[in-house]
Amino acid sequence: MKKLTLLLVLFLNTQLNAQDFGTKGTEFWLTYMENLELVFNGDPQFSIFISAENSGTATIEAPATGLSLVFDYEANEVTEYVLPPALFYAEGSEDVENLGLKITTETATNIFAVHYRIYFSEATLVLPTPALGNEYIVSAAKDFNNTISSPSSFVIVATEDDTEVEIIPSSLTFGLRPADIPFTIILNAGQSYQVQASGDLTGTQITTNSDQKIAVFGGALKGYINCSEPADNHLYDQIYPVSAAANSYALIPFKDQGESVFKILATEDDTDISLNGSFYTSLQKGAFVQTSSAIPQILDATKGVMVTQFNPSLSCNDSQLGDPNMLQLCPIGNRIKTMNFENLLGFGDNMMMFSKRCLTLLTETENTATVSIDGNPVNFISFPDNPSYSYAEVELTTGTSSLDAPDGVLAFAYGFGEYDAYTYHLGFDQAMSTSNNEIVSKTNYSISPNPSSDWVDLSFEKEIDHLQLFDLQGHLLFEDFNVGLKTKINLSGYPSAVYILKVKSDHIMITEKLIKY
Repeated sequence: MKKLTLLLVLFLNTQLNAQDFGTKGTEFWLTYMENLELVFNGDPQFSIFISAENSGTATIEAPATGLSLVFDYEANEVTEYVLPPALFYAEGSEDVENLGLKITTETATNIFAVHYRIYFSEATLVLPTPALGNEYIVSAAKDFNNTISSPSSFVIVATEDDTEVEIIPSSLTFGLRPADIPFTIILNAGQSYQVQASGDLTGTQITTNSDQKIAVFGGALKGYINCSEPADNHLYDQIYPVSAAANSYALIPFKDQGESVFKILATEDDTDISLNGSFYTSLQKGAFVQTSSAIPQILDATKGVMVTQFNPSLSCNDSQLGDPNMLQLCPIGNRIKTMNFENLLGFGDNMMMFSKRCLTLLTETENTATVSIDGNPVNFISFPDNPSYSYAEVELTTGTSSLDAPDGVLAFAYGFGEYDAYTYHLGFDQAMSTSNNEIVSKTNYSISPNPSSDWVDLSFEKEIDHLQLFDLQGHLLFEDFNVGLKTKINLSGYPSAVYILKVKSDHIMITEKLIKY
């Protein structure tokens, strides 16, 4: 029998992989994406919201043109800055533009960007420069009606001069770049590059040929989601780099909307996906699957994935309120403790565009009593198939709300009106900061032999509390507590197949395939 030692892949419940940063910072890069044709629905408004614990001055620059805008923001408030009337996005595909914005602040802040347009609004959390990367796999959106006037889209912003970017599109672009064929562009700091396609650009791979960081935003110019009537909407959110891919997400539908659509995107080959503990599918790098759900679920993956949530079109959601919208989800463990955030009302002559404004929260069930919104306790509900986690859906009426969660929560805000919507994530204080998880070298854990016909030896550098063995349908086959540093698993009584091993302690969670032949 051939012996093979496999090193365990870390399965960190609170990870943005091995990165140690939050969404608060002092430097950010932003650009907007093309929306509905300008001849319809009036002029757009582009706003930037700053939430900070300390007052300061912010500067917004377009480095490629010399534009510089300065304004003050206040401590413990949400400050909105409305950009001057201008078009802050490109029209069309595959042209280098000077539309990237660099935002710097005197103190640490969280920043959110809103693209207001009557019936076509959207919003996004903006990542600080330390959270950016040089490798991305795009999550975008595809129009349900597959019309060429509603293209799937993404846009890239360079943070440094002479940034060489390689793009491998997943679909034929409007510039006639074939799918799966790489091409290269050169961008200077503040330059942007928008790509559009009638097919879905999800899975497009973007890399720089050095450590130069770029910011990437994805979605669609406009589109229907899940049904074709009666209105489509702009779809737009910032994409996390591949280094931020994680193994565990909470899929929580938007309040009172019925089903949400979840797009699950693999960043590595041979990625197995489970929903509520049951095997769902296996994906290769750059491949994705969409699932719709009206009930909260926990997603686990054997390797890093990205997850994007969509609100369906008005005629196929329960409330008959709100339009398609796109939200890039954060992993389960990336929590925030305090935040002042804006419940958007509207803009211009339509200051009540969003009649319903909500916040969704997730935390461990044992921590729910410590969470408050505007000083009021929050009513949480435990997950149906995982009672260790609880979620809350809070409807809010004030323009600004204050979140307080000493033990940390995952949180995203959204609002719906007739034929319009917005969604944005509140961010997180620091990856892996809420559960004392440790980043440990993969060489500290081993399985041998694997594949095996009978006994498998497992060894760990640090003591392990809990071990579980599942089949690919999610059925629990074996469980052991107080494992310690070494243990054995006997596979001789099971049929030849692939099994999933999960190992837990106070510091780490691990998952790996065991192969019985």
